[in-house]
Amino acid sequence: MDVEDKSPEYPAPHVVPPLSGTHKHTIILLHGTSTSGPEFAQTLLSFPFPLPAPAGTVDEDDHRSIPTTTIQRECPDIKFVLPTGRPRPTSVFGGRTTNAWFDIYTFSDRTIDESSQIPGIRDSTRYLVGLVAREARELEDLGPGGKLVIGGFSQGAAMSAVLSVSGILEREGLSGKIAGLALLSGWLPFRRQIISSLSSSASPSSSSRQRTAAKALTRILGLGDQESSDVMDTPIFLAHGGGDVKVKFQWGQEMRDGLAELGLDVRAEEGEGWGEEGLGHCKRNHGSKPQAISCHFLAVEYV
Repeated sequence: MDVEDKSPEYPAPHVVPPLSGTHKHTIILLHGTSTSGPEFAQTLLSFPFPLPAPAGTVDEDDHRSIPTTTIQRECPDIKFVLPTGRPRPTSVFGGRTTNAWFDIYTFSDRTIDESSQIPGIRDSTRYLVGLVAREARELEDLGPGGKLVIGGFSQGAAMSAVLSVSGILEREGLSGKIAGLALLSGWLPFRRQIISSLSSSASPSSSSRQRTAAKALTRILGLGDQESSDVMDTPIFLAHGGGDVKVKFQWGQEMRDGLAELGLDVRAEEGEGWGEEGLGHCKRNHGSKPQAISCHFLAVEYV
């Protein structure tokens, strides 16, 4: 696979430099359907997350009394890289051209017309592998200790899951450079086909299941047939709101269970406690799980 995808169709990534001026780690964040890297940065990086406070010191019914912080303030030494999917006709929006990683036919069932997703997922995988490789090289040039985290929201989480399960980053020698993945309000594309392929695994070991899954997914996507590829052996943080109106909570649970079946290190924060206001369709309110989707998954656990 050609690692360096130089297609001009993908806009330049949006880069937010470290607040402290000292670059120690990097986080790559993938947006959801019909938005962009700059829009995702504006929404996520400035979102006011509540800080933990001793019991009785704040009125939890009065959001104004709860001290808040932002991801940037909590992670001042991190460079944020937010790429943008290329403009493409998007079926779910009546064929209107939007920035997306791949096509989606309907929000009600992501398995409908899955074949139409293949060209976009394949092209976006090639592009993102090149981006990850460049960011990894930059961290290496800074010296030892720098870590790279990949995260995504909604369709961006689906793309991040593909990068892991396909074994593509492992094949390109990049998996050891990834400290962790964060999948927010996402799903696992071609999950049914991936799980079905495990029945042909020659061994019940995690490594064998991972190689089988990687082979099945890369065949579907037309990314080559590399049976020796393992899935990245990195921790995965998964978060999903029980009241999600676009990416069903069930799909997040199915992704969690599918990744766990491959023997991956998955930790999930999910359920009704994710509230009704906040970041897009993965929503949370100020009174529950403080900092659950700030540095807790983006930095504290991984960098």
